[in-house]
Amino acid sequence: MAREGLRYELTEAFQKALRLKDTITRKNVKVGTDGGVQAVNLTVQAIAEPEALRGLVMVIFTDVALPAEAQGSAITQGHSASRAQVAALERDRAQARQELQTAREEMQNFQEEAKSANEELQSNQTRNSSPPTRN
Repeated sequence: MAREGLRYELTEAFQKALRLKDTITRKNVKVGTDGGVQAVNLTVQAIAEPEALRGLVMVIFTDVALPAEAQGSAITQGHSASRAQVAALERDRAQARQELQTAREEMQNFQEEAKSANEELQSNQTRNSSPPTRN
């Protein structure tokens, strides 16, 4: 569970950091707070060392000061919240499409590897079941 405005950015950065095994940074991410908006810089770093932590990630949030007018307008404009929700839903949909595409690519790679392994296995079985040749 993540606060409004953070879910998409956090999920995307998290997945990208694991996939690329690198540090991913998102600047000025607007996060909904109790009665307002807070901007943060989001850093997600894949952990390589020590061995026991390999495959995990470290998530760092750094507060960023928003101009006063940006904070006030976010609080006073009720319709901006619905626009933010629509934008969040659109980002979620885009993320779901990306995840689906990634899953399709992984499935295709798995199928190709399975086919190759099956062909190799059949080739080995054919060689092993042939009677030895005599000279």
